[in-house]
Amino acid sequence: MKDPSIMFLDNEWWLLPAAILISSITYLMYTKENPWPTYVSRILGIIRIVATLTVFLILLNPLINHVTQVIEKPIIALVVDNSLSMMQHEDSIDVNRMLMDIDKRIKSIDFDPWLFNLEMRTKMPIRFDAPFTNLNEALNVIFESSETQNLAAVLLISDGLYNQGLSPSYRSSLIPIHTLGLGDTAFRKDIAIKEIRSNQVVYQGNRFPIEIYIDATSYFGKKKAVILSDDDGIISQQNLTLSSQMKILFEVSANKFGPQHLRVRIPPEPDEINTVNNEKDLFIEIIEGKEKILLVAPAPHPDIRAIRSALAQSENYQTDIYIPGLTKTSPIDTFDLIIHHQAFSDNFPLLTYLGNPSFLYILSNNSNLNWLYFQN
Repeated sequence: MKDPSIMFLDNEWWLLPAAILISSITYLMYTKENPWPTYVSRILGIIRIVATLTVFLILLNPLINHVTQVIEKPIIALVVDNSLSMMQHEDSIDVNRMLMDIDKRIKSIDFDPWLFNLEMRTKMPIRFDAPFTNLNEALNVIFESSETQNLAAVLLISDGLYNQGLSPSYRSSLIPIHTLGLGDTAFRKDIAIKEIRSNQVVYQGNRFPIEIYIDATSYFGKKKAVILSDDDGIISQQNLTLSSQMKILFEVSANKFGPQHLRVRIPPEPDEINTVNNEKDLFIEIIEGKEKILLVAPAPHPDIRAIRSALAQSENYQTDIYIPGLTKTSPIDTFDLIIHHQAFSDNFPLLTYLGNPSFLYILSNNSNLNWLYFQN
């Protein structure tokens, strides 16, 4: 921290002639004979000089320059896999004792240790009771928590057995990520469904994709079936040759209505130790019907065809057109959106609409904007 200093926005050399002038005037005022004693004149003169110089200093726009330097210690994030699998080959007391030792060593080299579990920043002792392991999401939590901090490195402490999310080995990071492996060093064979991606809401009658990410450790080249089913039975099945970090795609028709429970399953191998991650559930909502759109115009126009062609590219929209003289009957259906082309023009058709639709107004040079206020 530096000592504060004073600087002036105006030239501070004006202070010297001002002090001479103020002192001279004060001297002339208080050296003449006064009815009060001499020491009173001296005190009043000093007060006048100090007060007048203070006002003059303020007119010079003084600034106090105070610089404070704060040194932040670099942070090392300790990410601890607190899942149940960590306790298969380790004792929680030994792991927490090891974390305390790492914490002391980091502080001894003038770094600031931050402790995280798989979900948030935490404190010791660590409780190893998490039912799942998502190392990639744990790293996301760390980088978001220390976004504005001086994060120097990440130390990931885990047994390497993750059953959710993508592999952190494929993650790119400007901050170095170091690992400390615990547990059994024996390589376990496993077929795991890591992630399922799909739309949460689907319109009835459409087809929607389901992406499935699979990791088949030590079963390279083996042929397996991936089964997609619902509560009524099997929907689809794909036979594939296993490899590490696979992605397969199902395209499903949304024939039913309402919430749907889907399940992806890979039959386990006889020598698999962990078979829980061989299946995953998926929940989607199938919405009935399409969005109904009415396009109203006073006369034919090239824009009408362009708008209708653009809406026709989506299967979720049903478009009707009403043009006086060309459309025989007025629209009597309930619509979700009304598009007025050349709205508020003199010859625009006036219609009554059912329900509470939304409106989109497309104006022209002949549109009278004053009519817009009567629509609200």
